[in-house]
Amino acid sequence: MRTWLLTAPRWVHRVVSGVLFGGLMTVFHGVQDGNSWTAAVLAGLVAGTFFGLVMGSWSYRTARGTQAAIGELSPRERRAAARASWRGDVPGDPAVRGAAVRMIDHQLALYLPLRAFTVVVGVLLLAGYVVAALVSSPWWALAAVCWAGMVALSLLAPRRLRRRRALLTGAPALS
Repeated sequence: MRTWLLTAPRWVHRVVSGVLFGGLMTVFHGVQDGNSWTAAVLAGLVAGTFFGLVMGSWSYRTARGTQAAIGELSPRERRAAARASWRGDVPGDPAVRGAAVRMIDHQLALYLPLRAFTVVVGVLLLAGYVVAALVSSPWWALAAVCWAGMVALSLLAPRRLRRRRALLTGAPALS
């Protein structure tokens, strides 16, 4: 997790989301046969703008919720808590350990209500991109791989987070 985004303003979330997605869309459309790079750049600008507005706002709200959950920490402590929420040794500092547990609880609260929806939509999109890769262009296989990763993350992340929470708190893990 990029902890500097936790305290970034909304416009930064929108720009980061838009630039990343728009850049990917530009490259994706540019490498396809028959597409000009001018059209690819325009497609990337349009896609990045809309994606940045929507997902940047979602990212901002999520970051604000995470920031509220972990409380006031120094940037170094925030990074340590974020790292501890996912991997590594159990932090010795109780404030960092508590923030990591609260971060995990917040992540689980985000994942679990949307888990079934995410898996169903992800599998449908994955199937669509596999078909597109078979009948249209092999480049669509890259999108299929991305969606396969998203589906796997949706299925595996909650269990991993629960195990990590149990390790941090010393409590038994719940399935």
